[in-house]
Order: sequence, then C-alpha cells, then structure tokens
Amino acid sequence: MDNQTMVLTNEDGEELNLKLLDVCDYKDKEYAVMMEVTVSDEVEIYIFEVVEDEDGNGASYYEVEDDEALEAVFDIFKDEYQDVFSFE
Repeated sequence: MDNQTMVLTNEDGEELNLKLLDVCDYKDKEYAVMMEVTVSDEVEIYIFEVVEDEDGNGASYYEVEDDEALEAVFDIFKDEYQDVFSFE
C-alpha cells in the first residue's frame, strides 16, 4: 500500500481521517481495511465494502453489516499483518 489517506464522513456527519492499510477480496467483493490517523497508542481498525463507480473513476465505501464478512476480512488482514501489528 502507498500509505493513501482519505477523509470519510460517517452517518453522524463526523469526519474520519483514515489511512488505507490493505484491500482484501472476500466472496467476490472488495473490502478496504483502514485505520484512523491519530496520535493515540490504540489503533482503531475500520473495514468498508468498496463499490466501484459505474464509470470506473472512483469508488464508494460502505459500512459492512454482514458479521461473517466482517470477521472473515479481519482474519485475512490479521494473517497478512501479524508481524506488523499486535492484535488483542
């Protein structure tokens, strides 16, 4: 990953400054694993479903409501980054 950062607005209108950590495929869907850019020692991980725009010039990010998909994508991420992050 190229340390891409972006600002997403949540459903409460709050802006989240997020760093893209990885993109994972699970059951023919693409998911973005991100972390909030903060100075805190605790890292908050966010997982969004990525849906490409029809014209291919951008993407939208949606909250994952499927618990099975959420856990599976997080497990994939943990396996790939176990040497980089300490997971509790």
